[in-house]
Parts: sequence; C-alpha cells; structure tokens
Amino acid sequence: MALLFAIGFWFFVVSQQKYLLTLEVPLVISRVPEVLAIASSPPSTISVQVSGYVLDLLRIRSDKEELAVVINAQDVEQGWTHFTISAENFYAPEHPEIQYVEGERIRSLDIEFDTKIHRTIPVQMKTEFECASGYTFVEEHKITPSKIEVSGARTTLMSLGNIYTESGLHKDLKANSSFEIKIVTDSLPAYVQLKDSVVKVELAVQAIAQKTFHKIPVHLIGLYDKEKYALEPSVADVEITGGSEIIQSFKPEELDLFVEFSRFAIENTDELAASIRLTKNVKGYRIQPEKFALIEKNIQDTSETTEVVSENP
Repeated sequence: MALLFAIGFWFFVVSQQKYLLTLEVPLVISRVPEVLAIASSPPSTISVQVSGYVLDLLRIRSDKEELAVVINAQDVEQGWTHFTISAENFYAPEHPEIQYVEGERIRSLDIEFDTKIHRTIPVQMKTEFECASGYTFVEEHKITPSKIEVSGARTTLMSLGNIYTESGLHKDLKANSSFEIKIVTDSLPAYVQLKDSVVKVELAVQAIAQKTFHKIPVHLIGLYDKEKYALEPSVADVEITGGSEIIQSFKPEELDLFVEFSRFAIENTDELAASIRLTKNVKGYRIQPEKFALIEKNIQDTSETTEVVSENP
C-alpha cells in the first residue's frame, strides 16, 4: 500500500508540472487573394515547440491532425513576402490548454506569390493496355478528358508540359472496355490545382479476322496519255486483316488501288508496288501481285472485272 501511495503521489506531482514537447504540424497558408497563387515551395510541415501538462501532451501527440501553423496571406502582393511564425499562428482549437512556446522555436518563412492563371495541359498515358491473343484494337484509345484544366501561379504553370496518369498494365482484353485511371499528382509543383483527378479510357476491341477480295481494279493515276499507257496486270487480289466487325462489313468498292504514273520516271523503273486507300481502319493488308508493270497499249490491253469475294474467317 505504501508503494502504491508513493507511485500515486509521484504521478500527481508530475502531472501538475508543465513540460515542453516538439511536434511537426501541417503548415496552412490561408486567405490567398483570388488573383494570386503560391509560386514557391514552402514546407508542408513545420516544427513547433509547445508546453502543457503531461496528460495534455500525451493526448495531443495522438491527435496531431487537429494542430496546424496557419499563415494569413490576405494582404500579400505579387512577389516575395516574409512571414514570422509566432503564437498567433498556432492553431489548436481542441486543445486550448496547450501553449505555443514563443521565443523558443520562432521561425520565419519567405513565400513567393504570382499571378494566378488557368491552363489546359495534355494528359500523357502511362497505363498500358494489351489485347488477348487473337484480338486487336480497332480504334485509337479515347481518353476523356484528353486535357485537364489546371490553375496556379503563372511561373509554375508555364513550365508544366504534361500531366501523367498512374502506371499500370491491363491485359488479355477480349471486348470493348472502359477504365478510370488516376492522375499522378506527386510530380506536380506544389499548390497546383487540377479540375479532374481521373480520366476515362475507352477501348474498342474485336477478334481478328481476314478477308480476301479478288480482281480489284488497279488504277493508273496522274498526267499521262490514257490511250497509250496501261498497267499490267490491271487487277489484283487484296487480303485485309483487322477487327472482325470491320472486316465483315468491307465491300470491294471500298478498296482503292492505284499507281502514280510519275513514279515510274522518278524511280526509273518499269514495275511498282500499288498503293491502297481504305475507307475503314484495318490492321494490315497484302496485295497480290506485289508489283505492276507500265506497258504501252499497242503491246497488250487488258480488261477484267471484279469477282465475288472469298472469306477466310
């Protein structure tokens, strides 16, 4: 009993004395004029020394989120402003018994303010997407929004080139998909505000298919004597590869094969590969034969028609 009494008396004596405690608390810059923004990088936390009774100090150590050093920037102007940290800046509404030790840990800060502007910055995708085997993307990925509006100090935003999404990989895609991807803010300058924190990515995915068209006309284009020159052969077979829905909807008249007459003289050759103009997006194509010869019509004149297509799903 004597030991318990001694311990209780010791605790009572200790609890009636005030002690000092050093804490790292958030730095809050408030009431910045609407036309200005913070252009420098002040620390996010600041070290303060407070005093109080033992129980109060123990309680405040576990409740740091209610503490802050608050700087009133209501009357600042463009440029650098000097601030002195004192007891007036210490914010602890839930702990009125805690005192900021003035004169012990007084610090000062220099903060730069500049004109506040708004810009739209392109989004750079860091997330990757892969189709499953036998599937392909049939359109460019649609990113919404593709540019994000940001606001902040002019000197800060003018050096900002891109906004990046988080890294990642989504694979084995077999159907149209949609993802919400977060914007990475860690690399952005301090006190830059974003209108959007995520972007939506829409992916168009289809199974891969093939289709072959026979005897598609190959046109000779450009300035030349149409009565004298022609191509040999004048038709070709075209095999196209791409998304199944797109490939199945293709028609022969949507394939435009041509050879430019001037290329024969420029490249000093009698045979050239044909070019193709497609009305729909495909992943690849193959033209047979690979090359076409320029001939004079008095040597050979060919005329063939388009035949029914054959499909190879």
